[in-house]
Amino acid sequence: MATATNKTDLRWVTSAVLVALAGRDKSAGDTFTSQDMLQWVPSLTLAQRKHAAHTLISMGFVTQETRIGERARSYSLYTITAEGEAAIKAIAQGKKLTSGPKGPHQVDRQPGSQTFAVRLWALMRARTILDSETAAETLVDAGDDTAIAKASKNAQRYLARWASTGALSAGREREANGCKRYVLTKDCGPMPPAWTPKAKARQAAQTNE
Repeated sequence: MATATNKTDLRWVTSAVLVALAGRDKSAGDTFTSQDMLQWVPSLTLAQRKHAAHTLISMGFVTQETRIGERARSYSLYTITAEGEAAIKAIAQGKKLTSGPKGPHQVDRQPGSQTFAVRLWALMRARTILDSETAAETLVDAGDDTAIAKASKNAQRYLARWASTGALSAGREREANGCKRYVLTKDCGPMPPAWTPKAKARQAAQTNE
C-alpha cells in the first residue's frame, strides 16, 4: 500500500483537490477551508490535506489567511488566485499537474502565511494571553496527541523568541499544565516579531520604506 511520503501520491493528493474545486466550478476569488477539502475528498489524511494546501500555496494557486472562529480557534481560509483558476480549468480538461513558480532560495524570505509561526502569532494577537499547550491544542486538529505534543514544543520556542524581542512578556509563575504564560505587550502587526539578524534587517528596511 502506498504511503503519503511517495512523491507520486503527493502529487495525486494535490490534483484531487484541484479536481474537487473544478467539480464545484470554483474560480479566482472563491474561498474554501481545510474542512471543505475533507468533505470533498474524505479519503485524505490530515498530513495529505496539509501537503495539498502547502503545495497549492507554493505554486501560487491559492493564498492563505488565518482567521479566528468560534471559541477563539484559528483556521485557514484559502482564496483561489488567477493562476489557480487556470490550473483548475486545465486539470478539468485532463491535463497533469506540473510544478509552479519557485522563488530564489538565497533570499531571506518572509515566512508564508500558512506557517505555524504566523498562525501562532495570529492566535497570540487574538487572545493576548497564551501558553504553549493551549496554543497547540487550538492550532492542531483534535485527537492527534503526537502532533499536539510536537506543536506545543514548537510554540514554546516561538513564544520564548518573541519574548526576547519585547513583543511578549513571560509570567513568573507557570500555568496548571506546567507551561509558561505569555502576555502580548507589543502588537507588531500580522507578521511575527523578527528575532534573527536577517529578519530584523528586513523588517527595519520595510519600516523605513
